[in-house]
Amino acid sequence: MFHNYTMPGDYQVVVTAANAEGRATITATVNIPDRITRVSVVGPTQGLVGVPIVFKVSVTTENGMDYQPAVYSWSVDDDTTVSASGEQSFSHAFTNGTHEVACIVSNPIGGIRGSITVRIHTGSVGVDLVASLKKLIATNEVLVISVQITNVTTGDGSDLRLHFSFGDNEGTDIHTKGKKQLTEQHAYTHPGTYDIHITVYSSANSLAASYSASVTVLSPLGKVNIIKPSPDGPIVGFKGTTIVFELRSYDKNERPVEGTTFGSVFYSVNFGDNTMKNESSSVFEHTYEEIDDYTFSVTANNGVSQVSVDRPIKIVQEPGNNDVKIQVNNDKDVAAVGEELQFSISVNIKGLDDEQKSSLLNLWTAQWWVTSHLTSTSTHNITNVKGGHPVAFTFNNPDSYEIHVEISRQGVFNEKNHLFSTQKTVEIRARLDHLDLQLDKQVALVNEDVHATISLFSTRSIPYDHFVKVKQIVTPTITGYPSDHTYPALTGGVITWSLKIEKKDNFKLQVQADNDVSSVSETSSIEVV
Repeated sequence: MFHNYTMPGDYQVVVTAANAEGRATITATVNIPDRITRVSVVGPTQGLVGVPIVFKVSVTTENGMDYQPAVYSWSVDDDTTVSASGEQSFSHAFTNGTHEVACIVSNPIGGIRGSITVRIHTGSVGVDLVASLKKLIATNEVLVISVQITNVTTGDGSDLRLHFSFGDNEGTDIHTKGKKQLTEQHAYTHPGTYDIHITVYSSANSLAASYSASVTVLSPLGKVNIIKPSPDGPIVGFKGTTIVFELRSYDKNERPVEGTTFGSVFYSVNFGDNTMKNESSSVFEHTYEEIDDYTFSVTANNGVSQVSVDRPIKIVQEPGNNDVKIQVNNDKDVAAVGEELQFSISVNIKGLDDEQKSSLLNLWTAQWWVTSHLTSTSTHNITNVKGGHPVAFTFNNPDSYEIHVEISRQGVFNEKNHLFSTQKTVEIRARLDHLDLQLDKQVALVNEDVHATISLFSTRSIPYDHFVKVKQIVTPTITGYPSDHTYPALTGGVITWSLKIEKKDNFKLQVQADNDVSSVSETSSIEVV
């Protein structure tokens, strides 16, 4: 068996084997790494003889996802032994001259080579370098690096050269021209942690001083939203009942914030009743003790940006059992065999519109089941349904059914969280297929008894013996007709009656049968002499 995965990630493979004696299942996890498209070695491009320099590798992948497991193979062109092979960072002390540091990053689906050139100097000039910069910034934010040079102890310091390496394969040089304070700016387009190296050279190109620092670059937040208990509709809760709020942050393209590129998101929440919380968790619980209208406010902050959202909250008194009922397709009480019926819960609370009621119902969890009157058995069990969500049942046998629903708080069905139980009766009837009308005579005398027999058949080609309404029409009209009768139950699907006609004529007898889900009719003739 072969399978082609289209996206990288960890997948669980489940294999089940079965025969007449049983079945067995085995599971395994398959890691599909992302394809490596670019490898960059970052670190200082200048250094001193014998002074170790730390290099790191930056990896770009096809889908921006995890490329592990990976092997890092470092090499240096000065014929020294590389002991850090296999690590994502590498430290090395060089001899005088220009050297190449390379790293091949490979995983099971391929590898890419990246390299950097470093110039190693001898000698030094007495210079002290102090730099200040923000350690946390957003992508595309301008990072300002302030540099102060002090203690120039040689005459070679009138025009020093400062080389800036920003850790993203970008760098620049500036000359002091006698200045002791300088600034440089740089912006990063991608999130990550970057090592910044500043190297000072004398006018004779001798290394005078160096400075290293790291900066963390995060993606700015785009928005924050309240996805539970309602992502976009009104929020309605009950007095004294805990509401669970779940928050989610999004980037500028309205994609959910995931991973480390956004850092740690911190949430500041104001529940609107003089209660506030500040946490890194995105899930909050709160209980409102008074019936009122509140404003729920939240601000998400990841250190480089913050976004906010406000939502109104309406707290009402929890309804009683008489305020909750089951609706069936607009209160439909009779349906045909095979017809799908949708059941939902409705709640009667004053002051709430339909959208607010729907939001309120989703605070509840419902369990549904059906009981057959004919067999006294329970069928169609559906558990853990959001209170505002409808459920659908299809009945394959004619019968009277009790639709039951139990409602609880927060999905826990116990005595503490139990709220209501209610039920509704639905009649399921077979569709009428045809009726057979038989008269015991086709010619009768005036006022002579004429016996009529009606046999009703359902779509299952069996005699129909449930509730039916029958109408008899005689044309021309005679006394007592049209005549309407309702039969809650029949004997073998058969109806009999007799009629007397008090005048001579040719008459037609039409019989119409209806059981609220279908209707059939039949006509017969009789001559009265």
